[in-house]
Amino acid sequence: MKMPLRRTSISGPDSEVTASHLQEVLSDLIDLSLIAKEAHWNVVGPRFRALHLQLDQLVDHVRGFSDTTAERIVTLGQVAQGSAENTRLQSKLDPLPTGFLPDVDVIACFVERLDGVCGRIRSHIETLRDRDPVSEDLLVQILGTLEEQMWMFHAQAQ
Repeated sequence: MKMPLRRTSISGPDSEVTASHLQEVLSDLIDLSLIAKEAHWNVVGPRFRALHLQLDQLVDHVRGFSDTTAERIVTLGQVAQGSAENTRLQSKLDPLPTGFLPDVDVIACFVERLDGVCGRIRSHIETLRDRDPVSEDLLVQILGTLEEQMWMFHAQAQ
């Protein structure tokens, strides 16, 4: 006998709004991990080794945060959407240029994209502050790590 699926005790109107904000973050995170991996494969130049390793580190962080964000959405009784199609439609990140990517362009690209993602996460934090402190805390953790990554990319441009 199949057990009926039941929404959690924390589901409700606030959880739907919270989950929609988290879904936007999830789409950006999935896209960020994909473009970081693409840059990892195609970066060239004197900073190749450092950027190659840093991009892998960024991917590891972002994939972990994607999983945690998706699990929080499901905990709220909503469906996490991580398909390529959904990510393409919801992500606010610009795609990478095609071809081999000079190291200085990769640095500029990731400073710009991380700045955009961090700005959007800050906006979601403001919205969720009084609505769901657990989701707010998750976004604060993500923001801290992404800002640190942005600083590391920016430092290489100096």
